[in-house]
Amino acid sequence: MENNEPLPPSFHLHEEIKDLTRSLFDKLALFAISFGALAALGSLLRISRYGLNMNIGVDLSVYLLVVAIFLLRRIFPTMVVAALFLGVLSTGGCITFFFSGLATVNTAMLTSCCVVAGAIFGYRAGLFLLIGSLIVIIVAGVLFTNGKLSGLYDVGTYLVTPQAWISQLSGFFVFALGSLTVVHFVQQKLWNSFRVLKLRSDELHASEKKYRLLAENMREVLLLIDLDLVITYVSPSITSLFGYLPPELISSRIDRLLTPEHQAPFTLRLRYSIERAQKNDGDPPSTECECQRKDGGRFHAEFSPSFIRNGDGKPSAIQGILRDISDRKKAEQEKMLLERQLRQSEKMEVIGQLAGGVAHDFNNQLAGVMGFAELIKSEHPKESETYKAAQSITAITSHAADLTCKLLAFARKGNYLSQVMDIHTIIGEVAGLLSRSIDRTISIVQRLDASPSCIKGDPGQIQNTLLNIALNARDAMQNGGTLLFATSLSDIDETFVTPYQHEITPGRYLHITVADTGTGIDDETKRHLFEPFFTTKKPGKGTGMGLAAVYGTIHAHRGMLDVVSVVSEGTSFHIYLPVNDEKAVPAETAAPHGITPRTGTILLIDDEQNIGKMFSMVLKRLGYTAEICSNGDEALELYQRQAHRFDAVILDLILPGMSGKEVFKRLRLINGAVPVLICSGFSADSEVQELLTDDRTLFIQKPFTMSELSHQIHLLLSRQP
Repeated sequence: MENNEPLPPSFHLHEEIKDLTRSLFDKLALFAISFGALAALGSLLRISRYGLNMNIGVDLSVYLLVVAIFLLRRIFPTMVVAALFLGVLSTGGCITFFFSGLATVNTAMLTSCCVVAGAIFGYRAGLFLLIGSLIVIIVAGVLFTNGKLSGLYDVGTYLVTPQAWISQLSGFFVFALGSLTVVHFVQQKLWNSFRVLKLRSDELHASEKKYRLLAENMREVLLLIDLDLVITYVSPSITSLFGYLPPELISSRIDRLLTPEHQAPFTLRLRYSIERAQKNDGDPPSTECECQRKDGGRFHAEFSPSFIRNGDGKPSAIQGILRDISDRKKAEQEKMLLERQLRQSEKMEVIGQLAGGVAHDFNNQLAGVMGFAELIKSEHPKESETYKAAQSITAITSHAADLTCKLLAFARKGNYLSQVMDIHTIIGEVAGLLSRSIDRTISIVQRLDASPSCIKGDPGQIQNTLLNIALNARDAMQNGGTLLFATSLSDIDETFVTPYQHEITPGRYLHITVADTGTGIDDETKRHLFEPFFTTKKPGKGTGMGLAAVYGTIHAHRGMLDVVSVVSEGTSFHIYLPVNDEKAVPAETAAPHGITPRTGTILLIDDEQNIGKMFSMVLKRLGYTAEICSNGDEALELYQRQAHRFDAVILDLILPGMSGKEVFKRLRLINGAVPVLICSGFSADSEVQELLTDDRTLFIQKPFTMSELSHQIHLLLSRQP
């Protein structure tokens, strides 16, 4: 096959010829030396019998020189040895024509020398040797035909005629030239084929080197296994991943690399894929498995196999890539955790909105119940059965109101106050309360290291939060234990915040830990821990709102809550609240509540008919005259016309049509000094806090007692100029 592709720079034909020539000389050396030595010995025998003549002398010289060349072939360059060898043979062959004329048979040897010279040194070198030999023989022929030379042996008259010489020399030239040309042509064909083979060999070598380098340096493990699942090849990367050397695994079954639990399922899948492949159903799918290292360590891996098929398309072996996917599995687990936390956060948000709405509406109803019960109490003596019944109603209503208060805290609508407090003082108060109420077998330990230790918020809610957690810890330590309160400062960054999906920002936080050595919390319970009305306590022992209120309070204070628990070892609640560098505000002593009869006219704005009726009766009992409006438009129109009549306004925030907040703003536009008592089933959340900007505005949460209402109205009117 002819191929005219250019040879690559690394391919040198001359070097290849030298290598072949050297190899040929090495293989012929013993034969040539032996033959030359025997031939020289024969020449000596001829000399001893017939005497020395030039023909025998030339032969002897040629034999000895050939032996010498082969003996000294390692000293001289290969091409020099070849040139000397051909030179000696061709010179000897030419010289014999001057002594033997056409009686010699050296034309065959000269032809061989020309052909070999052409093969080794190229066509031109062979042609030059042929022409040179022909010229020498022609000279010998001219001398013979002119009688200048006579043969050493008697020859026929025919062999000395010009026609004989011309005939013999022409035949020699044509035969030698033809042989040289044919050999050259064959040589070119062979070298073209050799070049193609060389190129392909180099490409295969380079490809093999590249893929071997790839296989030896890849992180993944390349495997070849037969249809009996026996490993026939494994890449060197097996050592870094599994700890085995490749020879340790050759002839082993592939399930040797798997954990015992995964061996049977893995091999079953592969065998099923082989059965399907017999029907030309394609390559087996990638599969995940758990692998076991030589030292016993485990990791998750993915095996991606494909079949090596024979000429009939049937599978003959399996090649596959085994890769470590531990990082991917970890990322997937983290993603699942984040998604679960996000769903939990969204669920809690929805529950919070529902809880807030329910609590608001329920508080409105409780306000009516408590108000009418207070009116009944005010009209009957304390010893009467009616008073006692009304007292029970107010007690039950207060208990229900406490439950809705926790619901509002969970819904993050319970931030009544916003003042700087020292958390160490709050912890001290909680520890003091607990020390007088919990079992003596539980020791309370305080490790308060935070400095500064102040936060901003509602002291009452924070105290209730710590108390709720502590009471749950008490219930978890029926046989005694240790209750720990600890504080420290933590610098929280994005890395810490992100996994918790909480709406907090990186910064400096006060870290509060409440830990116990109790029974701990299992994972299933942890998932529902902060949901309203979820409890593990017996019926009648808990409402399930304590930790729900804790959840809402911490988030309302722009904080974060994390729970770490191990069953039978204990639970730790970790609370993170933003540090405040201001000094704590001293606690105020609340003014005693009581009914203080007053006079005046109050504009009451509430859309609930029963609530309005209750308000009117209670205000009348307190000595006030009440004017009731059920919506904002009606109230604003009335106040616009008769503002001078009203000493104060009691405003419900949830109104049909125009919101209570908008009504408040318009009232202030009409009269910037109008006293307003804001009333709502919600607690004083951020929306209410926006309105409580001066002494002319106060807040009261439904439900309330008559004395609480009296106190707030009295306080509001007493602050007016």
